[in-house]
Amino acid sequence: MRMRYLNQHGAMRMRYLKQHGAMRMRYLKQHGAMRMRYLKQHGAMRMRYLNQHGAMRMRYLNQHGAMRMRYLKQHGAMRMRYLKQHGAMRMRYLKQHGAMRMRYLKQHGAMRMRYLKQHGAMRMRYLKQHGAMRMRYLNQHGIITKSNPNALNSQTPSY
Repeated sequence: MRMRYLNQHGAMRMRYLKQHGAMRMRYLKQHGAMRMRYLKQHGAMRMRYLNQHGAMRMRYLNQHGAMRMRYLKQHGAMRMRYLKQHGAMRMRYLKQHGAMRMRYLKQHGAMRMRYLKQHGAMRMRYLKQHGAMRMRYLNQHGIITKSNPNALNSQTPSY
């Protein structure tokens, strides 16, 4: 009887739901549209709810750009999972966060090579720091060959 009454009386329903936590959660689980309206209004409640419901969280974060960035900044593990799934988002994020970018590039070989090919300045800084990588790179690009192993040290080109 109570639920039927609450369904018919909007103002009364909101007042009732605010007072009864357990009842509120049960009600919100059943009513999708109501849940979204409620979560939009209650920030703290929204975060608690999103933390508990994985599928809901992803749907919500995909729709709300600003919220997504705030959420991803706070949740490291979630951020990596999200960035792995969303290529375009990943590139935008990595461009903005230098430290994060280096950590990511160190872990992902294929990604690192694609990135280094596109960014000349970055490539040179990277190659200076990584000896083994530098040698592989120079060998692939004909700068050092077996017939000319001292190409980097010589000032004059050898033919």
